[in-house]
Amino acid sequence: MSRTTTVQPDISYHPDYTKFRLRTERLKEERPPNIGLPAYFTDETEWTLSLNEQNLKEIHEALVHFKD
Repeated sequence: MSRTTTVQPDISYHPDYTKFRLRTERLKEERPPNIGLPAYFTDETEWTLSLNEQNLKEIHEALVHFKD
């Protein structure tokens, strides 16, 4: 019976820039390149959410409730 061993990435609690760069270079082969935003994201209102006064009031009340 064969057994597969899972190996966790070498990531520590504290950031390590050298490990980050090495991991980034290694993963470049596995991941497609970042080509930026799709062409259809031409208008900022398509991907932003505008909050009205009622939304802001609701968020504020939730924050006050949470802090209590």
